[in-house]
Amino acid sequence: MLAQNGISGIAFFGFADQNATTAPFLYKNQVPALNKNGLQKIGFTVKGPDKWKCFDRIEKPLPEIWEDEMATLEHLYSGITSEHQEITEIMWRSYERADSFSDLNAYIFSGISGDILGFDVFFFRYSDIQQNRLFSDECRQILKKLDNYNTVYNTAIRKADLDSRPVVPGEVPFWYHCDCGGKIALVTDSSGVCRGVCPVCKKEHELDFNTDFSQFDTFSERMSISAVSRNLIFAEGLGTHFFISGSGGGLRYGKISYAISSTIGFNQPLTFSWSSKDYYLGTVHKNAVKELQNTFSLTKEDLLDSSLNERIGEFRGKLAAKVTEMEAEGADKKSIRLYTGRFLGSAKTADMVSRVFSTVPSMFDLCMNLDKEDIVESWREALNCSVPERYDSSYILAHDAVYEGDSSEFSLDEIPVLYRNLCAVGVKNK
Repeated sequence: MLAQNGISGIAFFGFADQNATTAPFLYKNQVPALNKNGLQKIGFTVKGPDKWKCFDRIEKPLPEIWEDEMATLEHLYSGITSEHQEITEIMWRSYERADSFSDLNAYIFSGISGDILGFDVFFFRYSDIQQNRLFSDECRQILKKLDNYNTVYNTAIRKADLDSRPVVPGEVPFWYHCDCGGKIALVTDSSGVCRGVCPVCKKEHELDFNTDFSQFDTFSERMSISAVSRNLIFAEGLGTHFFISGSGGGLRYGKISYAISSTIGFNQPLTFSWSSKDYYLGTVHKNAVKELQNTFSLTKEDLLDSSLNERIGEFRGKLAAKVTEMEAEGADKKSIRLYTGRFLGSAKTADMVSRVFSTVPSMFDLCMNLDKEDIVESWREALNCSVPERYDSSYILAHDAVYEGDSSEFSLDEIPVLYRNLCAVGVKNK
C-alpha cells in the first residue's frame, strides 16, 4: 500500500521465538468443522514444565506425531484445489529444516508469506538479536533510566486502566535465560546487581551489571527483552517509521511504550493496527449452509433475511406441536420418536451452524480454501477503503475483508449478511 503511494521502505517481521510457551496459540490453533463445537483443533501439545520454557527450546514434534497431524490436515482439506499442495510442500520442507518448534513455525509462516502470497518481507528471530548482542546500547540506555521507565510504566497502566501487572521497583524489562530453558524475571538493586529465580528449575541467579551497566554485555547473549521494552528498543535501534501492531495485546503494550518513549527520548514511529473480521465461504461453511437449508427447508433469500432466526423458531415450534399432537392422539411410538428426533436434531443443527460461522479460525484455513490472488486482492481492497482513526497513540484501520472465493451463489455484499444471520441462529434454538 505504501509502495503504491510512492513511499519506499524495507519491511521487517520478527518472530518472538523466545516467548514462554504458555500461550497455546504458539503450538495449536483451530479451523471450522461440522461438529458440536463448530471447530476442530489443529496442531500439537506442550505439557508440564515445558510450557514455561522459551519457545526456541522446545523440540519440534516427533516424526510420527508430525506425520499423523499432516494426515489429519490432508483429510480436512482433501478436494480443495487452491494452494493446498504448495502449502503442504512448504510445511514438509519446514519440518525437515527446523531444529526447534519455533523454527518450524517461522519457516512455515515465512514460506507462505513469500512463496504463496508474494510478500517482500525480511524475517528475523528475536533469538538472533540476543545471540549477536544487537541493540545493547539501547538496552543500557533503558537500564540507566530504569526508575523513570518503571514509574511511567505504572502510571500508563493506571491512566489507561489497562489489564496489566504493575512492575515493582527495580524490575528489569529483560529476561535472563536459564540453562534449563526457563525465562527469569530480574530485579536490580542500587549497586547494579540483578537477581531472579528460574520458574522451571528453581535455580537462583545473580548478575552484576555494575552501577554504570558496563558489564551488561557479559550477560546480554543470554537475555531477551520484554514486550514493552521490545517496542522501544526496536523502534530506536532500527529507526522505525511505521509499526504494525496487533489489535489486542500489541495495542495495550503500545500505550505503555508510547508513554515511556516520550519520557526517555526514544524514537516514536507511527503505529497502525488493522482491526477487522474475515468473511469467506470455505468448504466447511458451504456444507454448513447446505445442512441448515436441508434441515429447515430454507432458500437463499431466507438465509439473507433478517427474520431467519424467527423462521427457524417457527419451524421448530411446528415440530414440537406435531409431537404433542401425536402423543395426544396416541400415535405409534416409532412415529413419535421420528418427529421428536427431528425436533431435537434441528436444534443441534442450528447450534452447530452458528458455531461454525462464529469461530475465529486460523489463517491457515483461509490459505487452504482461497487462491492467493483472492486473498491479496481482498486485503488490498479493505486497506484502500479504510479510513485510519486515531486511538490514543495508534491509528486503527477498521475495515473488514470479504473474500469472493469460488462462491457463485453469494455476492461479496451478501457474505457478511449471511455470517451475521447464521451466527445468531443457534442462540435461541437450543
